[in-house]
Amino acid sequence: MNIIVTKYISLQRRNRVIILSVALLGIVLSLLSVSIGLKKFIVADTVMMESILSLRGARVASAFISGAILSLSGVVMQTLLRNPLASPYTLGISNAAAFGAAIGILFFSNSVIPGVTVLTAFIGTLFGLGLILLISGIKSSGVETVILAGVVINSLFSAGIAIMQYVADSAQLATIVFWTFGDLGKGDWMAVLLLFIISLAAGFYLYRKRWDYKALELGDDYARSVGVQPVKIRLTGLIVASLMTAVAVSIFGVIAFVGLAVPHLLRRMVGADLNYLIPASLIFGGAFMVVCDMVSKLLFAPIIIPIGIITSIIGVPLFIIVLYKYYRR
Repeated sequence: MNIIVTKYISLQRRNRVIILSVALLGIVLSLLSVSIGLKKFIVADTVMMESILSLRGARVASAFISGAILSLSGVVMQTLLRNPLASPYTLGISNAAAFGAAIGILFFSNSVIPGVTVLTAFIGTLFGLGLILLISGIKSSGVETVILAGVVINSLFSAGIAIMQYVADSAQLATIVFWTFGDLGKGDWMAVLLLFIISLAAGFYLYRKRWDYKALELGDDYARSVGVQPVKIRLTGLIVASLMTAVAVSIFGVIAFVGLAVPHLLRRMVGADLNYLIPASLIFGGAFMVVCDMVSKLLFAPIIIPIGIITSIIGVPLFIIVLYKYYRR
């Protein structure tokens, strides 16, 4: 018994060290990302430097917080649905936002309403989430039905985006396509503040519910036996995860693979204990996105590659390596 307790305490210490190390690494990478290429500008021009630092700081902060949100959403969705393929992208949440943004670009581009594309993208996400819950009949169906409903909705919105692209003119088409690539340059300090508040509130709520989610991982019958309501807990968790994803995606566009790859990597690093997996997902997801943003700026400098392309380029090989090492054991 003492050996088991000792191993558990040792594992806790190791996880704390990993989380702290990643947090420090994230801070260093963020500062490095802000400082890249500053020598090209005139240091004597204080106003210019302050403007550049403000823009770069907002971009790096947007990268970190959006990565944290997408990663946390992936952890929660995979836990609640007990499926390793669950993520905001695979469930169609991201494509629903892209479809809403395409409608905004196509029909409301001349609107006097500020941020109309962001608004239509957010509405599209809510519509997609509603369809998933409606089709799956979550009150009477299992988690497999939710996954299948997400796959169907993903295909539906992909077809909708294709239709929007087909009927759009050349300028609208270019805007729609670029939006689906993801762009952290859209973020400003107001967006950063909004995302920070949402991520903080959602992270606090999801962390408080971690014991309920642990019970759900052992099956609905076990959850009921310990006083957890599977339908209610799963529904609220999916809604919270989807809403915070909706805000990030509606601002920055589609950013694939973060919500799928990062949770799998973290489970290999810190295990499946949500006490550590939830905070680790926030910190590591943010650091991962900052790295992707740095690569996007350096790969073909001075051209900045859309962040959604870079996350897939880095995330896919990383995910394959993790799977290979896992199934090799």
